[in-house]
Amino acid sequence: MNLRTLGCMVGVVAMMMFPTSATLAKQWPTKPVHIIVGWSAGGATDVIARYIAQKLSERLGQQFIVETKPGAGGNIGAEYVARAPADGHTLIFLTSAHAINATLYRNLPFDPMISFTPLAMVGNMTQLLVVNPRLPYQSVQELIADAKQNPGKLKFASAGSGSSSHLAVEQLSAKAGIEVLHVPYKGTSQYISDLVSGRVDFAIDSATALLPLTRSKELRALAVSSYERSSTLPEIPTIAESGVPGYGVNLWFGYLGPAGMAPSLVDTINREIRDTVSEQSVVDKLKGFGLTVSADFSPSQFRELLSDDIGKYAAIIQASGAGVE
Repeated sequence: MNLRTLGCMVGVVAMMMFPTSATLAKQWPTKPVHIIVGWSAGGATDVIARYIAQKLSERLGQQFIVETKPGAGGNIGAEYVARAPADGHTLIFLTSAHAINATLYRNLPFDPMISFTPLAMVGNMTQLLVVNPRLPYQSVQELIADAKQNPGKLKFASAGSGSSSHLAVEQLSAKAGIEVLHVPYKGTSQYISDLVSGRVDFAIDSATALLPLTRSKELRALAVSSYERSSTLPEIPTIAESGVPGYGVNLWFGYLGPAGMAPSLVDTINREIRDTVSEQSVVDKLKGFGLTVSADFSPSQFRELLSDDIGKYAAIIQASGAGVE
C-alpha cells in the first residue's frame, strides 16, 4: 500500500469519526433541542413557542423542549443561550423586545448582536390601541384631540417601563404631539383589570392579550399599531391612517442561537423552521394567536431587521428617558 492510498484511507476514517459541519447540519437535530423563552409560562411568547416546538418535533422526529427562564425583560434567557454551545441544540425564541433591551438595559452581560446568531423569523404580531369602553372615543383622532385639549389628563397602562407597550405609546405621543400619563405595571396581565374598570384609560399592547377583551366588549379597539392593516383584523384601521402619519410598530417573533454557529447549520435550521411554520394548518393556528406568519427571511435578512430595530428603538428610548441599570 503506497502512502497516497494510506492517506486517503485515513481521511475517510477521519470523516466517519469526525463529521464535518455540513454533515452535522444535514443530521440536525441529533438530540433534543432546548428552546428557551425569557418570559413566564402562559404568555403569548411561551404559547406560540410551545405550539411551534410541537410541530418541529412532529416534523423532524426529535424532541423540541421549551424552557422558560423569565426575568430582566427576557435577558436571563438570552444570557443563558449566549453562553450555550453553538451546535444548534439550544436556541431562544424571542420577540422584538430583544431589540428594545439593547438600549433599555445599560449593563447587559452580552452583546444583543454579536453574542447571537440570527436563525429564523417566524412572523409579526400587531398591537391594539384599546380604550375603556365607557370613554367616548370612537377613533384615534378623538383620543388625540382630547389629549391635546387636556395635557396629562389621559392615563395609559403598560407592561413596564421600556416595554414594547410603553414605547408604542411614547412613539404615538411624539408623532401626535400629545402629553399622556404613563402608569407602568409588572406585565400586561397586571393592568388588565384596571383598564377594564377604568382606573387607566388606554393601552397599546399585543393582540393576543387584548383581542379577547375587545371581542367581549370589555375594551374598545380603535386601531392597530402595524404599518399595514392586520390580516387577522382587517376591519380595524392602523394608527398611521387614523391621523398619525409615519407611525408603525410591529412585534416580530423569531429564533436566535449562540454566536459562532456554522453557516451550513444556520441554513438548515432556517429552512426547517420556515418549512414548518409555512404549512397551511400552522399558518391558520398561529393566526388564531394573533400572529401573521412572515417566514420568508434569510438569516442575513433577519440580522438586518434586528440591527434596524435596535436603532429605531434606541431613538424612542432615549427620547422617553427610560432606562434600567
